[in-house]
Amino acid sequence: EKAMAEPHYCETYADLIFNLCSAFSEFPSEDGGKSITFKSSILDLCQDEYEHVFACTRKCQGQLELSCVQKKGRMLANIRLIGHLFLR
Repeated sequence: EKAMAEPHYCETYADLIFNLCSAFSEFPSEDGGKSITFKSSILDLCQDEYEHVFACTRKCQGQLELSCVQKKGRMLANIRLIGHLFLR
């Protein structure tokens, strides 16, 4: 959430996530099944955010409202964060 609000810090947040992945590699699942990794949790959050913002921006097609511009900015920040995570 913070990386989407402050896209100029995406690289710093990617470094933080990378370090947390090594510190907290796995968590037990709530239902007692397969354990959940920190990396998969972050990727799920990024995917959910991307799908939500993508659906909202499709509704804004051709409009120049402030909320549409902000949503497009969030989507670009999300893509940037994913790119920095991929590089690590």
